[in-house]
Amino acid sequence: MKNLNNSFDFILSTIPTHYDMNMYLKMLKYDGQMVIVGLPAFATMPTISLDKFIWHGNRKIFGSQIGGIKETQEMIDYSVKNNIYSQVQKINAEGKLIDEAYQNILDGKVKFRYGIDMNTLK
Repeated sequence: MKNLNNSFDFILSTIPTHYDMNMYLKMLKYDGQMVIVGLPAFATMPTISLDKFIWHGNRKIFGSQIGGIKETQEMIDYSVKNNIYSQVQKINAEGKLIDEAYQNILDGKVKFRYGIDMNTLK
């Protein structure tokens, strides 16, 4: 991943578990921005090193736990227009499967997000 240093103007993080945020900050170009909308449990909150984005590259970090209706619609419209779709592992709405999915998230075993198929709700 080191070959990606100084490669991106913008990174959108939706990662819901602990991760090495400093690694992603190094991937930002000068004046790059990282927006964090995935929030891990507080016990596993990633830490950052200030020198990675303030003194070396004028990098900026923004965050939001949730956007408003207008912002959410703009994001969906942009994604559809640009053929950007999420990668989701769909699971049935069963307690055991939901518990397993949640544990997989906590254990960092997930490549993508989980989506619960509400058509399977009984």
